Amino acid sequence: MSRFASRVRDAVGTALFVVLMIGFLLGVGWFVGFRPIEWVIEYGKPKTAVDGPSERPVEVVDDVEVEQPPPPPDMRWRCFWDPTMNEDWHDDVLCSNGVAHERPYLLADWSFVTEDDMLAAAADYESYLNGR
Repeated sequence: MSRFASRVRDAVGTALFVVLMIGFLLGVGWFVGFRPIEWVIEYGKPKTAVDGPSERPVEVVDDVEVEQPPPPPDMRWRCFWDPTMNEDWHDDVLCSNGVAHERPYLLADWSFVTEDDMLAAAADYESYLNGR
């Protein structure tokens, strides 16, 4: 092999090694969070209020009606059938006022209750809760 071919081969090998090392280092850097391409992307974006002051003028309007918050939910207690699947029918009613929840143990002295019995007891318990 001629001296020129040997030098070309060495130069190509060196260049290939440098390119592979740069690729390897950029890959490791990317893995650990070094992402210079994101800096370039961020540089091209317009600034927001969070990033800093905007160059666009801000128009202040005084005649805008402020939207009122919705009224608070009806705080009355409601009791409804909500089976627990625990083979105990005495706690198959759930009462809620929109914020708090209660699961009363109704008709505890009855050995067998039906859904109608529980709903009647739930109505009485709902009246009791709303009368507190």
